[in-house]
Amino acid sequence: MAVLAEDLLLLAFDEDRPTEPAHYRGHLTVGLVAALLGDLSLLGRARISEATVRVLDTSPTDDTLLDEVLHILASTRQLFSPGEWLNGLPRHLTMLEERLVDRLVARGSLRRTLDGFVATQQLPLPPELQAIEERRMAGAPISADERERLVTYLGRRRRGLLVQRMRAVLLQGDACEEELRLLISLAVATRLFGQLYDQDEGMRMRGQVQIVTAREPLGEAVRQLRRSWFTTGYAVPTEHDPFPETPPWARY
Repeated sequence: MAVLAEDLLLLAFDEDRPTEPAHYRGHLTVGLVAALLGDLSLLGRARISEATVRVLDTSPTDDTLLDEVLHILASTRQLFSPGEWLNGLPRHLTMLEERLVDRLVARGSLRRTLDGFVATQQLPLPPELQAIEERRMAGAPISADERERLVTYLGRRRRGLLVQRMRAVLLQGDACEEELRLLISLAVATRLFGQLYDQDEGMRMRGQVQIVTAREPLGEAVRQLRRSWFTTGYAVPTEHDPFPETPPWARY
């Protein structure tokens, strides 16, 4: 499942003000493609460094969107950097934001309104689920049915939980798993991060953000592309562009 990409897009929505997906096109689109590459890396399908994106495993991921990206990556014999892929891939993933929005709506993390989409608000756990969560946090076993109920309920209010998890890592020193590190890096690179916290919290997080995201190649590639657009425009073909005229699978 494209967890990282869905989570990054979810952060772009508000819990109070309806927003349309088209409002966030541009550098967020590139961030979403970077998140898909990150999802493939987390699944062990690709290895990503500052210099290259290398496919390790072409077996299906059980996610049509990730499989689409994996097919494109595997269809070339030439290696390209993250920035080179991000420069062209957005043009070849049709209606990316809308497809991810549909998934978030189906999961209950977004709610449709007449004026756009609203992220499901953070709500307290019902008493019965709170008791299950307390047992889980204490290390006591819970049943598969109880786990499924927790996952289903918490998924509906995922945006608030993501904001809390990042706060715990950046202000309270909690451990940061790789998936959350990638999410923080891409939220910063796409300028979503500054919308999640007030100015005081943001200032106190700044140092830890730099530590957590240091040498993370996908976020850095998004930042470099964003800076280049000021002088070269959006997705200009180059000698090293995977998509100068035709897609890689048509050229090799």
